[in-house]
Amino acid sequence: MSPRFIKANDQTAAERATYRYRKLVSLKEQPYNFIQIEAFGAHPARRIVHGIRNYYVVSGGGTFIVEGDERAVEPGTLIVIQPGEVYSYVGTMELVEFNIPTDGQIAHEDSG
Repeated sequence: MSPRFIKANDQTAAERATYRYRKLVSLKEQPYNFIQIEAFGAHPARRIVHGIRNYYVVSGGGTFIVEGDERAVEPGTLIVIQPGEVYSYVGTMELVEFNIPTDGQIAHEDSG
C-alpha cells in the first residue's frame, strides 16, 4: 500500500536547466503521477503522446503556450493538455503536475 501522506521535502529533487522537480507519486505506485516543480526559465516545447497532463500554478507566474494559444498564468490557474497537443512555458513559478494515463501510459516527446 502506498503512503497516504507524502512530504515533498522528503523526496529527492532532480535538476534540469530551467526547473527542479520532485516526483511525489509515480505511475508504478498509483494509476496516475503527481510531481512538484520549481520552474525558473523556459521549458522546451513538448508534445503529449500518452496521458492528459495537468499543471496547477501554486505560486509565481509566467506564460504557457498550448497549441499556439499563449496565456499568462498566475496562482490558481489550471492548464490541461490533451494527447497530441504541444505545449511550452516560461516563468518563475511553483507548479504541480498531475498526469492521467491514456492507454495505461504517460509519455511525451520533445517537439522543438
